[in-house]
Amino acid sequence: MELKYIKVDNKYIHHNQIKHLFEHAFPPVERPSYNMLMSFPHHEMYAVEDNSTFIGLVDLLKYEDTLYIFFLAIKKTYRGKGYGSKVLKDITSKYSNDYRIYLLAENPDIESNNKLERMNRINFYKYNGLTLSDEVVIEYGVNYRVLYFTKPVQKEEFIASMKYLLGDDFFYKYYVHNVK
Repeated sequence: MELKYIKVDNKYIHHNQIKHLFEHAFPPVERPSYNMLMSFPHHEMYAVEDNSTFIGLVDLLKYEDTLYIFFLAIKKTYRGKGYGSKVLKDITSKYSNDYRIYLLAENPDIESNNKLERMNRINFYKYNGLTLSDEVVIEYGVNYRVLYFTKPVQKEEFIASMKYLLGDDFFYKYYVHNVK
């Protein structure tokens, strides 16, 4: 499996599929609007293709020596076929020498109607080499745990990276009051 990563902009041929996957893979409370995300200057969204077939997306945020996997989604028809694992492997292979790589996942220790899904997601990440830290981030009421490759990342570093992504105005007006 040789995946291609194509930087997404409005001219990307499968742009509508990217938007659809983004809007359906993540609940509204866990993501900005697609248009808002695409307006942020400091992230990199990539379409993931296998043999010119769109299979998923990954959105990355580089800040200082950290790389935050902001969003990772594989189309339902391609899940369970190794694509998510391959994307994580490709990211670590490319960036682990220069960045501490991490992501957030919904906390499986919190009562919810998708507890099994949360546990499966955490187990998938652990299977792929991430370590579940004790760091907890509550963002817009959603309780997340920080997972990382090789070197830990603190909650304060995540918040600093979000300030970098959002810019001072949006960060202080809307975000900082909704994260702890």
